[in-house]
Amino acid sequence: GAACRQAAVAGLTDSDWRVRSASCDVLAALPKDSLPVDDAVLSLLAELVADENAWVRFRAATALGAVGRPDAKAATALVKAAQDETQWVRIAALGALNQVASEPRVIVAALTAALRVPSTSFGVLGRAVGLIEKLDGNDAELVSALAFAVEHPGEGMGADSVNKAMEQLVRLDPDGQRAVPVLARVAAGADEYDRLRGN
Repeated sequence: GAACRQAAVAGLTDSDWRVRSASCDVLAALPKDSLPVDDAVLSLLAELVADENAWVRFRAATALGAVGRPDAKAATALVKAAQDETQWVRIAALGALNQVASEPRVIVAALTAALRVPSTSFGVLGRAVGLIEKLDGNDAELVSALAFAVEHPGEGMGADSVNKAMEQLVRLDPDGQRAVPVLARVAAGADEYDRLRGN
């Protein structure tokens, strides 16, 4: 109830990163209608997206996705978090964008930032492709970022995301100026795709 909500909000500014992290978790888990999404709460969560601790950054971005509403400050924080050194933070930032970013250009900025950071798994790419599918039109920066992601595949499970990224690259680059050279190199066995043969 109200006491739980108040304790979680108060914990967002605690000196212990574990308390800040757990407070974000509590806010993310509360029923959406039980948490007044006021400017103060959104501002605190947006600040925590840049926290010194990666777990806090990850959980703050997740909480923004759970309780957020369109908010310019939160959107700006998520765009920056989309290029975080920790890929789980990038995944959470992309996941929260639909809740707090009201302008497609903001989503494109986050996507291009996230896709240009080489990942060791396919989580970021999968999340990015899902967002790209919802966007209308094409964008030269997005085409370039998708090409970079295709040229730097991750590893492990989920390589189907690379196939979907190639499909999106072709859709957004219909004249093939950027897509064809990339796909030709992949078809020729370049860019370490031998690791993905099982997929």
